[in-house]
Amino acid sequence: MLAERTYGKAETYLNEKRFFDAIEQYNKAMKLQQEAEVETPGYKYMVRGYCYHQIKAFESAVEDYKRALQKDPNLKDKIEKNINSAEKKKPPKKP
Repeated sequence: MLAERTYGKAETYLNEKRFFDAIEQYNKAMKLQQEAEVETPGYKYMVRGYCYHQIKAFESAVEDYKRALQKDPNLKDKIEKNINSAEKKKPPKKP
């Protein structure tokens, strides 16, 4: 499946700490899965959230972490610290 190959590229970029490239590949793979009406596993959102976290895109990181938890509550132990960390680093909302 094309989405799985694209996830493979994303994970290669992740391992190389090429977070922007990894995010791009995760986005492509998720879009391919959506078009094929295949549900994206929570784990994939968790990893993309980690990539966003690394590039200091904290709001996007929190969104992905929370989406991962919605899809797979078993990820709570792995994600909870990351959510708290990203929440603290997010810029304050304007009044």
